[in-house]
Amino acid sequence: MNNVDSPIVYLETDNNRINVITPIIGHIGLYLYFSRYLDPIIIYNLKSVKEAINDYNLAKKESTGSRITFTMVFISVAILLLLLAVWLGIKFANSITYPIAKLIEASEKVSDGNLKFNIEANINKNNEIYKLILSFNNMIKQLDDQREDLVTANQQIDNRRRFTESILTGVKSGVLGVSTDDKIFLVNKSALELLNIDASKLIGFSVYDTFPQLKFYIYY
Repeated sequence: MNNVDSPIVYLETDNNRINVITPIIGHIGLYLYFSRYLDPIIIYNLKSVKEAINDYNLAKKESTGSRITFTMVFISVAILLLLLAVWLGIKFANSITYPIAKLIEASEKVSDGNLKFNIEANINKNNEIYKLILSFNNMIKQLDDQREDLVTANQQIDNRRRFTESILTGVKSGVLGVSTDDKIFLVNKSALELLNIDASKLIGFSVYDTFPQLKFYIYY
């Protein structure tokens, strides 16, 4: 009881009676006592209501504890999900940035002339970056094959040139090699001696610069 002026009510469940003590207004220190017999059913109902109230208060306390526990569990799960999302985000970012970094590194090697390598595509084969890496590897292989073909072709041309020069060296007649665009590309020793001119003044120049009279015979 929080207020001394409030009436006090208590039940006697053994005697089925309700007792009330209340202060008399205007008379300090005087109280009125009232007692009355009640039907046992009413006593039982009142007792049941009181027990229900007590059970409610207990359940409310337990509910508060349950809410706190649920809140802690919810926060823990939320933190775990956040950490999982961060980890997945980092992994996904690495799956993109790592192949791109390898492509950049490979491009630098190609610019330095290194064509003897492949990029390992250790990613999902359905990924567009995987297809890009395969295309890049194929491009490098094609460039390497083309370079080898060019080197082989140049070697063959050089061998043929040396072979031709070795043959022409033994020919006593003067021989000039003229390309389709009328440029001199080959001259033997006998021709140099006959013309009394250095090879640097013939090779790469038009045949008409050396023999202008040829124009007259060709066009007339």
